[in-house]
Amino acid sequence: MKVEAVLKDLKARKFSPVYVFHGDEPYYNEQLVKYMEDNILNPDEKEFNFTVLYGADVSPEDVVVAARRFPMMAEYQVTIVKEAQAMKRPGPDVFQRMVSYIEKPNPNTILVLFFRGVKVPKRAVSEGGAEEKAVKPVAILPPGEKKAPAPKKQKSFYDAANEYVMVESSKMKDEKIPEWASGYFQKRGYHINARAAILLAESLGNELDKVTNEADKLMLNHQPGYEFTERDVEESVGVSKEYTAFELQNALATKNILKANKIAFFMGQQEKVLPIQMVLPTLLTFFMRSLQYHWLKSTGKTSNMAQEMGVNPYFMREYETMARNYSPGKVIKIIHHLRDYDMRSKGWNASDNDAGKLMKELVFKIIH
Repeated sequence: MKVEAVLKDLKARKFSPVYVFHGDEPYYNEQLVKYMEDNILNPDEKEFNFTVLYGADVSPEDVVVAARRFPMMAEYQVTIVKEAQAMKRPGPDVFQRMVSYIEKPNPNTILVLFFRGVKVPKRAVSEGGAEEKAVKPVAILPPGEKKAPAPKKQKSFYDAANEYVMVESSKMKDEKIPEWASGYFQKRGYHINARAAILLAESLGNELDKVTNEADKLMLNHQPGYEFTERDVEESVGVSKEYTAFELQNALATKNILKANKIAFFMGQQEKVLPIQMVLPTLLTFFMRSLQYHWLKSTGKTSNMAQEMGVNPYFMREYETMARNYSPGKVIKIIHHLRDYDMRSKGWNASDNDAGKLMKELVFKIIH
């Protein structure tokens, strides 16, 4: 179920007895949990009917006991389990031990299981309820003897929870973060220019919590309507705009050999600040779009190229420069190089995966 649909139902006070929030991007799920904490019960009702548990402190049985209680002087009680993935693990599959409750939940309880930053596994279960690990041998029966009916299989935790409200929130792609950050500022009455949004994203990665925390810090010191620049981001985050994946992309597009090698050297010296695994996907996206630019130009579809390519019109000059410096055939070779070096940076077919050396080699192959 999508976050927006869940929030709409919550605001309309259409509640489910079970909510499971999971996935490798916790930001949106945290917003849902916070809304539920603040809005389902009024302050008087919360005193006796609101419970927050933490996975590391409880077992599934503790959660079920809390959920089976009935509310006092309220229509619902709310039980929220944060960091649910850390629940105590004696016995077989820890989450499977909640299935009996989930299949017949207390209608007066709103149970929220928040698996922060992890996905709920989809697992098959055997007749005994534990995770299925091996195929049982087929029994050969004597003539005339009928096979006993198989015991009913218990649903997996995932399948049982999925019959209520389950939200999986996935990581946003790196190239989408600048646009998302711009929207975050706009919703709060501020603006951020395109290069500043890219610098913010490259400095913080694709963890939305980090991006929003930094954005909130920036907005504290300015009035609505202010437009943030690269300098603002640089001063706040403590990074240099000179050494970013965007600047490397620009240096390669313009065939600025000195600048490209300078950034490659920096990457070798400061691998934690500018890791190669963050830079290569950015370059791959740029050159894939560059190939699309060549194709659109060759077919005469030039009226709305920025929209067709999914880029901000602000950056179209860079693609024009790239097209002058790299033929379509060269761009295809570059894409092959980028994929090859991405694999090598992760240890595939490489005796040496030193980021600085790999980046220097790659820069040479791209420009020459």
